Amino acid sequence: MQVVGQYGLGLRLVQACLEAVAGTQLAKRGLSLEESESLTTPRFLGIDEFARCKGHRYGTILRDLESL
Repeated sequence: MQVVGQYGLGLRLVQACLEAVAGTQLAKRGLSLEESESLTTPRFLGIDEFARCKGHRYGTILRDLESL
């Protein structure tokens, strides 16, 4: 995680802060971070790949196209 390396924070602290903030925001929208919840399989899946740093780091986004 970039925050851990850049600011010298512990990984568990950063994870706990993320879960606290993201969990609150997701709960307002009726969503959850719980991994035990089953997810429906999308019929149409959009995939996009992008470079975070040119030529060095890449990311992939997956999106259920029917939920737009």
